[in-house]
Amino acid sequence: MDISINDGAISSLTRVDDYDLSSENTINHKKEDLKARVDFINNSGAQFFISIHMNSYPANIKVNGPMVYYEKNNYESERFAKEVSSVLNDFTKCDKPIHSEDFYLFRNTKVPGILVECGFISNSKDRHNLTNDLYQQEFAKKLYEGIENYTLGERF
Repeated sequence: MDISINDGAISSLTRVDDYDLSSENTINHKKEDLKARVDFINNSGAQFFISIHMNSYPANIKVNGPMVYYEKNNYESERFAKEVSSVLNDFTKCDKPIHSEDFYLFRNTKVPGILVECGFISNSKDRHNLTNDLYQQEFAKKLYEGIENYTLGERF
């Protein structure tokens, strides 16, 4: 797991490529992968987490833009989602609402978190942006800005 320090913050990555965190011979890769992510978050000492993904919706290739999900009935998660979503919407010129969910990751972690879908690989413009190094760097800066907005206005 990769750990870096920037501006006093410590960030950790559970993966940097397209693979899961399950063992090779497991019966249920998805379940073991999710459990490993939960265990990592719960044992990391993190104050919050972001789970970052790419979206796809081949049934409607016009659907685009980042989406932010938060834990249903969790004030901190919702507040975090609002801060990040606001910055991402400004950056991408989208007007996406945040979405409340009851994901396994949310239910089983001890700290507030959000899930960010960076865009839709099924949409040609999003796919072009998501594979562009400069766009990726700017998107990461915007995530950081959303994190800063969240941490500056809350309980930490």
